[in-house]
Amino acid sequence: MCACRKLASDIARGLQSGIWNARSEYGETLGQYVEDLLNKHDEGNFLLADARARIIRAMFTADLPSLPLGLAAHLETLLVQHIGLRAYYSETGDFYQSVRSGHLEAPLPVDAIEGFIERVRALTPAYFEPSVPQSLQYVAQPIPTITHPVIGARLRAMFQSAPPPDLLGEVDLEKSRRLTIGGAINELVKVIESGDKIGKGAKGWREAANTLAPYAAPILQWLRVFLGGG
Repeated sequence: MCACRKLASDIARGLQSGIWNARSEYGETLGQYVEDLLNKHDEGNFLLADARARIIRAMFTADLPSLPLGLAAHLETLLVQHIGLRAYYSETGDFYQSVRSGHLEAPLPVDAIEGFIERVRALTPAYFEPSVPQSLQYVAQPIPTITHPVIGARLRAMFQSAPPPDLLGEVDLEKSRRLTIGGAINELVKVIESGDKIGKGAKGWREAANTLAPYAAPILQWLRVFLGGG
């Protein structure tokens, strides 16, 4: 975990200082990746960090022919380290299985998500840490425009540094993003409901739940449809 955080932070600083010339989304996504990694206070969300790593890998793949060699080498090392971290988070494989099997017939309720995040921000810091609305806002953002996200063995062999094969296989990044934000909101709703049930500040939690409920309802319904629950 510490190695990934250090590598990502170093690459982001190198991009910011102008050592390498690359699209701005690398620095932004690396910064979000560092924020999402668990820290010594157990704050963070590995599934969100893994989503950032997949976006970085997809951009790396798309930009490989024109990417500076030094940056490519650093990104390859980071992604290899990150893939190794997955062994400690068994839920990652289950999550991506849900991405592959999920249905996208129903549109993601964007207005409800924006309203939910805005209300969570209004309830911060009274009920939530500042990192909560920040993380929701990050994952709700559209993914960067990425073309040609698949790299074959022949093309990989042409470059000294290239994206490592993903042992979990390729997934639809947009489906992954939608399930991530839906799942994150679902988990937050569970936390609010638990706060109400245990009686600790029950009135306050209930008020928070009532404030968020109109926005959470269509999101949770979308999530049930996505996962095949009808």
